[in-house]
Amino acid sequence: MDTIREISNHLKQLGGKCYLVGGSVIDFIKNRKITEYDVEVFGLSPSVIRDEVSKFGDVSTVGKTFGVVKLNNVMDFSVPRRENRIGAGHVDFDVDFDPHMSIKDAALRRNFTINSIYLDIDTLEIHDYYNGIKDLNDGILRHVSDKFGEDPLRVLIAMQLLSRKVKTVAPETLELCMSLKTQFNTISKERIYAEFNKLLLKGDNPGMGMQFLKDSGWIECFPELNVLIACKQKECWHPEGVVYSHVIQAVDNAAKVRHICPDDWMQAFMYGVLLHDVGKPLTTDENLRSHGHAEAGVDVAETFMRRLCDDADLIGKVKKIVKHHMTPWNLTDQHARICRWKRLHNEIRLDVIGLVARCDDAARNRNVMDPDPVHIICQELTLQFGDKPIAPVLMGRHLIAMGMTPGPSFKKLLKEGYDYQIETGETNPSVILSQLCANMTEKIMEGV
Repeated sequence: MDTIREISNHLKQLGGKCYLVGGSVIDFIKNRKITEYDVEVFGLSPSVIRDEVSKFGDVSTVGKTFGVVKLNNVMDFSVPRRENRIGAGHVDFDVDFDPHMSIKDAALRRNFTINSIYLDIDTLEIHDYYNGIKDLNDGILRHVSDKFGEDPLRVLIAMQLLSRKVKTVAPETLELCMSLKTQFNTISKERIYAEFNKLLLKGDNPGMGMQFLKDSGWIECFPELNVLIACKQKECWHPEGVVYSHVIQAVDNAAKVRHICPDDWMQAFMYGVLLHDVGKPLTTDENLRSHGHAEAGVDVAETFMRRLCDDADLIGKVKKIVKHHMTPWNLTDQHARICRWKRLHNEIRLDVIGLVARCDDAARNRNVMDPDPVHIICQELTLQFGDKPIAPVLMGRHLIAMGMTPGPSFKKLLKEGYDYQIETGETNPSVILSQLCANMTEKIMEGV
C-alpha cells in the first residue's frame, strides 16, 4: 500500500482523490495480501492521470476506450465514467468521463455489488452504497444494475469469481446471465481466454465456475465441454456420475495441487485436466467403455484451445497431456520396463503427467491429497531422468571418427543407436556403436 499512498498523496496535491475498488477492496476487507490494485481517481482527467502516474514507473494504456492506465503491470488507474452501448462489440460504447461524478453514481456502473465497494486510500473509509459487504459476507454474486447486460463478458467474469470470491449467484443475476447467452459471439477470444485463465490459475474451486456455466446455459457456447454432460460412465469406475461431473472434480483437484506443478507447465496442466476426457463422447460404447478416448480427445482439445488462444506451445502441451493422461496408470498396471517410462518421459515431463493422473484418479469422490502411487513413481523417475528429454549419447562425430561419411544413413544409425540406449540404458557411445556394427554384420551374414 505504500506506493499507492504515495501516488494518492501526489495526485491529491493536484486536486485528485483516489479510491481502491474491485478485487483489491475485497482482499483488504478479507485481510488478504493485495497483489493487484484497481484505483479510481476523482477530480482529474485521464491525460493528467497518465502523465502524473508515469512519474512512478512504466505505464501503458489498456482499453483505450475506457481510459485505464496501468502502472508496472500491477496497478490500474481510471476515471469515473458513464457507459452506453452503441454496438455489439466490447469497444462499442459511448464513454463519458466525469471526474466529478459522485461515488454512488460511479459505483452504479460496476458489474457486481462486491466490486462496487470503494475504499478511501487516505482515510481507509469504506463507501458501500449497494450492500456489497453483505453480499461478500454471504458469498453471493449479485449484479448492481441492469447495465450489467450491456457487456456479456460479465457472465464469464461471474464464472471465475465463483471460484475465487463467492459461493453462489443471486437468482435474478443468474436469470440475467441466461438471457445474455445469445451475445456470446460478440466477445473476443482474448477476453474469453483471460477469464478462463483466472478460473483455472487463480480459483480455489474452478469446478464451481464450471457448474455455473452449466446452470446458466453458457456451457452450450463451449461444445467440447457441453457434450460431456450427457456422457455416462460406468458407476463401478465412476461413482461421481457423468463425465462433466468427473471433470468438475478433476479441475478442483488440480487447483489444490497446481502449486507443485512446474511453473512452465502450470497453465497447460490446468487446461489439460479440464480437457483430459473430451474424447469420451466420441468413443463411449453401449457398455460405457471408452477405449481410445485419450487419443480421440487430442483433436477435440486442440479445437477448444484454438478458440481461446494462438499459443502454439501451450496448445502442444495440452494435447500431450490429453493424449497421455492414461499412460502412467497403464504402465504401472503392466509393470512396464523402465525403457517404456523413458519413452513417455521423452514425450512429456513425468512429474506433470503423473500429477494429471493423480487428479484424474481422485476425481471419483476421493481425496487428491492422499498419497498416490503412480504420481510417486513419476516423481521418482523425474528425479532419475531429469526434467528434459533424455539426450542421445551417440553423435554424428562418433560415426565420423569411425571413418563413416555423413549422409542419409547417418540419421538411421543415430536413431538405432538412440533406441538401443533407451532400451538398454547404455550410455557409452563406443559400446552402442560396437553393437550397431555387430547388428550390421549380422544382417549382412543373414543376407548371404
